[in-house]
Amino acid sequence: MTLIEIDLSKEPVCLQELWANTVMTYENDLKDECRAEVVELLKNEQKNLCAYCQKNIENVMNIEHYIAQSDILNNDHNLQLSFSNFLGVCTGKLYLNREAGTHERHCDTNKGNIPLRIDPRIHAHVFTISYTDDFRIISSNQEMNSDLNNVLNLNIDGICALRQKTFNEYFVRISEYWSGNLVIEFYRKALRDMKNNPPEYYGYIKYRFTQLIENEINRIEQ
Repeated sequence: MTLIEIDLSKEPVCLQELWANTVMTYENDLKDECRAEVVELLKNEQKNLCAYCQKNIENVMNIEHYIAQSDILNNDHNLQLSFSNFLGVCTGKLYLNREAGTHERHCDTNKGNIPLRIDPRIHAHVFTISYTDDFRIISSNQEMNSDLNNVLNLNIDGICALRQKTFNEYFVRISEYWSGNLVIEFYRKALRDMKNNPPEYYGYIKYRFTQLIENEINRIEQ
């Protein structure tokens, strides 16, 4: 998970018009060209990465309400159609057997209507995140850590394995184009390059390269 910065000034005019009409609802009225415009905008703003697990969402993306539509204490018509309450997410299904349809739920599919304490749009929240040696995402905040583990279900074995597999493949791919001598400069270049074109599971890959840089600095200083 990394910080998501969505430019709210880009909100589609068609969505503003729906929001302004108090009889309009998300389920019944956000559709066709307007829905497609919202989806494409969220994809672009999030660099085609799921707001929670950071799986690629270029081909398939769902619109997530950060504050659930069913939250009658905090929600109303405005939040149903409020661009500020939208995030782009993956399908939330990690298939164990695609033919049989068996899968494990994660991200908003597992979250359902449960309120989150962690918000990927808030820097202070994202700053609490790190990863373990067995590829698990964790937060130094106990409540946020519970969200990652239990509500978003981001530490199921399949997702952890995909994080490391993607890092390994990315490392090998960019190594083929490196001709320098200093290992630490290779790591630094990797961080710079991926910022503008973040790969799948970007938060994890970024964290691992940051660790490699710190380890190399410690090695040089010894």
